Amino acid sequence: MSPAIPEGSCLLIEPAGEKIHKGEIVVFSHGSFIVAHRVISISDIHGELRIQTRGDRCPQPDYPITPDQLIGLIARYDA
Repeated sequence: MSPAIPEGSCLLIEPAGEKIHKGEIVVFSHGSFIVAHRVISISDIHGELRIQTRGDRCPQPDYPITPDQLIGLIARYDA
């Protein structure tokens, strides 16, 4: 998530709670990987929440994630 969060930083992750907002950096599972990317949009598709994310330096967005993939929000980091 550089340049916002330097590579190798130690992250403090808090539960996402009820509301996720555009612009927040979320941590989620993607297969066997743990990913931290910024929320670019949130939508409701046929009654199911979908969260679209993208890394700050990535030209393309990620595949939309579901709330069950969320681990939490980055509350703080130490570089």
